[in-house]
Formats: sequence, C-alpha cells, structure tokens
Amino acid sequence: MNLTVEIKFEGNAFDNAIDGTTPEGIRLRNILCDLIKQNCSERVLNCTVIEVTKKANSVIVKYELAVNAISKEQAQEVIDCIQNQVNTGMIGNYKVDPNHPIEPTTTPPTTQPTPDQVVTTKQSRIDTEMRLTSVVFDEVKDLTSNAGKQFKTDFEKNMKKVMKEKNKLVTDVKVTGVRNGSVIVEYYLVLNTTSEDEAAKIANAVTEVIKSGKIGNYTTDPTFKHDAYIIRKVKASDVSTASDKTTTTVSTALLIILGVALFILLLIIIVLVVLVFCLLKLKRKGDKQ
Repeated sequence: MNLTVEIKFEGNAFDNAIDGTTPEGIRLRNILCDLIKQNCSERVLNCTVIEVTKKANSVIVKYELAVNAISKEQAQEVIDCIQNQVNTGMIGNYKVDPNHPIEPTTTPPTTQPTPDQVVTTKQSRIDTEMRLTSVVFDEVKDLTSNAGKQFKTDFEKNMKKVMKEKNKLVTDVKVTGVRNGSVIVEYYLVLNTTSEDEAAKIANAVTEVIKSGKIGNYTTDPTFKHDAYIIRKVKASDVSTASDKTTTTVSTALLIILGVALFILLLIIIVLVVLVFCLLKLKRKGDKQ
C-alpha cells in the first residue's frame, strides 16, 4: 500500500531540496527519507520525496511511502508512528511544526501483478525500482500514452541489454509503473533460475547498474535506496508431496510412541501378575503351617 504524508520542517536546512534534480537536492531528499524510515522502519519499505515547497522560513515536504500494510488498520500504524514523531516537534536533529497537519492518504500500490507477469515454476522474478533523474514525470506518468509507451519500451530494452551482459540468466525486464520524484520506475526482472543464490547475485548486479549512473540514455540516481523482492512459484504437487511426507512422519512417530506405551503397559501387567502369584503362593504356605 502507498501512503502520502506531508511534514513541515522549520528553518532553511532543506531549502536546496526543492529542486530534486540537482546532486544536492537528491542528497537532501535522501536524508529526508532516511529520517522517516529510521523512525518507522518496521512498516516503511520505501520512501520518495515527491515535492518540497518553500513557505516563509520553512519547507513543506510531501512524501510517498510504500508501506508493508494490506489493511487500513496496518496503514494507520504507520500514520500514528509518523504523527507521534511530529508531535514531539523534532525528527532526528531537525525541528518540525507539530501543528501542521500531515494529511495522510492511502492508495493501493501501483505495482499490481497480472497473469502475464507471473513466472513459471522454473523461473524467479525480482521486483524492484530505481530513480531516473533525466526523465520528466509528467511526460511519462501515463504509460498508455504514446510517450509513456515509448519510455516503457526503451527502458525495458536498455535494462534488459545491460542486465543480460551482467548475467545471462536474466531473460526479460518489464515496467509495471512509474511514480513522481524525479521518475521512479517500478519494474521486475524474469530470471531463468529458481536458485536463491543466483537471484541474490542478480539483485546485487542491479545495484551496481544503478550506482553506475547510466542505463542507456537514462541517468540514474546512484544514491537511491531500493529494495529487491525475489519471488518464486511452487508447484502444487511439491506442496502435496511435502504435506504427505509430513503426515507420514507424524504417523510413524505416533505409531512408535503407541508401541512403546503398549510395551511398557505389558511389562507392568506381567510384573503385577508375578507379584499376585508370589503373594498367593506365600499365603498358601502360611495356611499349611
């Protein structure tokens, strides 16, 4: 789920974050995101500063957060975390206005897996994102427009070429969405492997590509912190087999426990029979005397 909030930072420490395309603007926006992620790290998966507006001796920062929440209640936990921090008047070493409303709004994530995005049981998929500073968001925000389609095709072609040179197990790249700030591209890579180790190597290769600062004609933000989610499918037969094995193991264990219990019970019965026999024998001897 995506969550947008805004926070008013007092002073002029973040004035240069207004322009998010300059190196200093990018650096300051990353600091602004780090402040949010540090305080609410359990739920905030990723952060983007989508707008910084100057207002007198302060700036209003509008955030878009990808949060680990599938319900309104879980999203409210993040909102409460941010609100509680704002209420203290400080976030990190920076003063904020506790009276400025954070105006939270939640929206479903833009990345929605569709049937054509599902990989086979012999493949894996890495879902991730990157920031491009050389693209204007308003020109490509609609991926169904001519400009949006052209951007999507070009990015997929360039990223696929770069990644296949890094690792031949990468078979495809697909863009699933874009977000503001400058342009954050949401995409996934299809891998011709189910090995977690190989997928991890490719995820590291993606980081190297982003840090290089270039993908084809596009300029990347090398400081952008991105998450990579490795997705694999499991055959239904594999699940059934695992379940059958577990059931068989449990059944075997129960039989062994039952067998041991019956053996112990049998020994107790034999001991009792012997004791009763001995007592009767002693009683008979006493009667004769």
